[in-house]
Amino acid sequence: MRGAGTTTTIAGVLTDHLPVVKEPRLCVSQSCENTRPTSQLYCNACRKRQWDNRKERVDFRAIAPEDAHRQTWIYFIGAADGTGPIKIGMAEDVGVRLDQLQTGSPVLLAIHGKVWCDSQWEGELHKNFADDRIHGEWFNRSPQLEEVVRLASKEDFAGMVNYLLRDYSG
Repeated sequence: MRGAGTTTTIAGVLTDHLPVVKEPRLCVSQSCENTRPTSQLYCNACRKRQWDNRKERVDFRAIAPEDAHRQTWIYFIGAADGTGPIKIGMAEDVGVRLDQLQTGSPVLLAIHGKVWCDSQWEGELHKNFADDRIHGEWFNRSPQLEEVVRLASKEDFAGMVNYLLRDYSG
């Protein structure tokens, strides 16, 4: 804290005349406009909500081995500004997966949609959008993929499946 009559220097240069700029950093959650600590992607309210959701999630270790497919989140993650490719993946905790992907990304990422469904749907989505595949699980934004993401943003699995069946049938 600066006291009366004190000066602040960096590498011998007087800095008292420089303005102190602290830009608010916004939470990356789609529906949140709270500010967040600089060391986190989410505000404290969203982090608490994520933690509460984790406590309620299914313990997949308790599912019998004969169940070939499990319920999971299928997510659509891409640049926060809505441009660029979309990653179609699956995770038990999409917020944690976003944090993992953010570590290696030069752009701010966001969850554009997610649906709770059978894990086999991830592969089905990859097959449906094979022509849009860039690499691995990253896909170019086509009008069809944009519509699926829009439905997933509402967590509307039934609407997403109906759209895919209508759009890709016949």
